[in-house]
Amino acid sequence: PWQMVSYAGLKDKRAITAQAMSIPASSAEDLSEIELHNIELRDFEYCPHQIQIGDLWGNRFTLLLRNPEVEYEQVLEYVQQLRNKPILNYFGVQRFGVTRPNSHIIGKFLVNRDFKGALEELLVTPSEYESDELLEARESLADDLTPTDEIIDAFPDSLHYEKRVMEYLQNHPENYREAFTKIPPRIQTIFVHSYQSYLFNLLVSRRAEKGLPIDEPVAGDFLVLRDEPHSGRDTWLFVTERSIEEKRNLVERGKYLVAAPLPGYSTKLPPCCQTELLLELLDEESIALRDFYNRHMDSLSSPGGLHPISIKPVDLEIESVGNDIQVSFKLRRGSYATMIMRELMKNHPINRA
Repeated sequence: PWQMVSYAGLKDKRAITAQAMSIPASSAEDLSEIELHNIELRDFEYCPHQIQIGDLWGNRFTLLLRNPEVEYEQVLEYVQQLRNKPILNYFGVQRFGVTRPNSHIIGKFLVNRDFKGALEELLVTPSEYESDELLEARESLADDLTPTDEIIDAFPDSLHYEKRVMEYLQNHPENYREAFTKIPPRIQTIFVHSYQSYLFNLLVSRRAEKGLPIDEPVAGDFLVLRDEPHSGRDTWLFVTERSIEEKRNLVERGKYLVAAPLPGYSTKLPPCCQTELLLELLDEESIALRDFYNRHMDSLSSPGGLHPISIKPVDLEIESVGNDIQVSFKLRRGSYATMIMRELMKNHPINRA
């Protein structure tokens, strides 16, 4: 069963990927005989513990830019800039949806306990990359969220969670909360995490606009440990006026990274400029930290956490390959390759042509 397979993190859907996975088995020979479409199993070894989510330092990427609009010499210049100076560690577009970037909007509705709003965003909001048939079906749901068989059939099988929700609404009109539970809890949690990521992106943007450094701590900042390979465990420190020189030294030596909160019900709010920016942001969003706790649905509760503010790729290299450019680098877990590519290409990293 797939529930027995464990791994350290998700990989890109549209890529050739490799990762370590663990599964209880009496012998490696049993696994070597498994044949799966587009999947190769190899390099078997025995280990005393199962791999858990987060048990990795990061990811190694190799990307090929085909017929790029930017010249190789220009990309080389951008590479040198990235090697010398970090950039903001934004959550990438995958966190919100590539062709329909609204998972954070659904998440906000859920934090507000507005299940009807969440389902309207899930089922009704269109995308320019969808078929005319699907767009018409979404429009038909706009008035009362009462799906017909024809509307449900217009949704492709790939949108099976949406179809499951609509089938429930067909028999239980206006029971929006129960309809939403037809979506698996892990997906429900992803919506909330997406909203937290959205707030983080806004927060670090405002921090940069305020002139606060992104790779140097100030009083009131948090620091997270720059993981050793295979460690995958974060510990954090708090920066005070008294300890600021010591903490700056830790960051300069590359042992720690400056971090900002992913807002949640356990988020700490020390008196500092970053906290003021976060409270202003939450006020604009009409959200309180306590709203991230839902005692009725654990899947919609999130304590929050800390996330590094800056990103700097490791072993960043480029190579000219005919008319194409090959880019390779390593990133700490939780950072997005699309942010690096955006800096190198100086445009939106997603080609939807």
